[in-house]
Amino acid sequence: WMNTLKSSSAHFLILLTLRVILVFKVICSFFDSAFRKKIRAQVRRPDGLDTFWALCIWSFPNTHQWTKTQPAEGMSRGRPDPAAERKILAFINERNRPFNVQGIVDGLHGEVKKTAAQRALEALANREEITLKESGKSKVYYARQDQFDVPPPEELSNMDVEIKRLTEELEAIKQECSELNGSCVQLGNMMTLDEMHQEIEQLKQSNQSLDERLAAIKEGGAVIQPGERESKETKVRQMFTEWKRRRRQCKEVVDTIADGAQKDPGELMEDLGLESDEDAQVNLAELEQQINLDSGHQDKRRRSR
Repeated sequence: WMNTLKSSSAHFLILLTLRVILVFKVICSFFDSAFRKKIRAQVRRPDGLDTFWALCIWSFPNTHQWTKTQPAEGMSRGRPDPAAERKILAFINERNRPFNVQGIVDGLHGEVKKTAAQRALEALANREEITLKESGKSKVYYARQDQFDVPPPEELSNMDVEIKRLTEELEAIKQECSELNGSCVQLGNMMTLDEMHQEIEQLKQSNQSLDERLAAIKEGGAVIQPGERESKETKVRQMFTEWKRRRRQCKEVVDTIADGAQKDPGELMEDLGLESDEDAQVNLAELEQQINLDSGHQDKRRRSR
């Protein structure tokens, strides 16, 4: 009998527990949407916040210790660094002009990181040690102007005159520096003293070689008169021009015949027994350059007369 009673009590407790859980689930499903919205607005929990945690937090308001609360609006996480605050405050007061966070970091050359600088600026602005101006999402920080002495109008006028004078002096110095840089570039492109001595020695050797060649020509006794030399040079140029004309015509004929016979021009010339300038080891470009040089020397001689 006792065993039967114990078994019936256990079954009754199990059924009662299941009924309580079922009712609890129904209530949770009914209020689930409202609980989720309110809890997510108050605490920073993952998106997968289940109904059990929602009810626990709803029932016990002091559960913010179990969760990570959001920082106040406009404040960065973490505690401000007093050393960073002192550096930034001294920097802003010394420069006395507007700065954003990145400008402060760049101005301090990386001594304060951007996150630490943001916290320090917000702390200084909250204590009204510096002034904060917001324009949309951008924030600009600058020194409080009531800590500086305002000079009288006469001193301001004198300062403007001094600024104008220094500006003109700066422009003159810049112009002088530009001219000196140009002179340095020119001097850098010129030969050094050692290079000049080497060039002089090479010219002396070349001059001596030309003198020896000229002396050998004079000793040979074959002296050409100026008129005869000009006549021969003119004839050479005429022959060279005719050579080029006939060479061009021959090449056109060979190309036409080779095209009709479907042969390579070089193969056709070999079959016909024709020799090209290359076969005779004649460089037409070098000959033309030599003739043009001789023509230039002749024109110089004519002008010198």
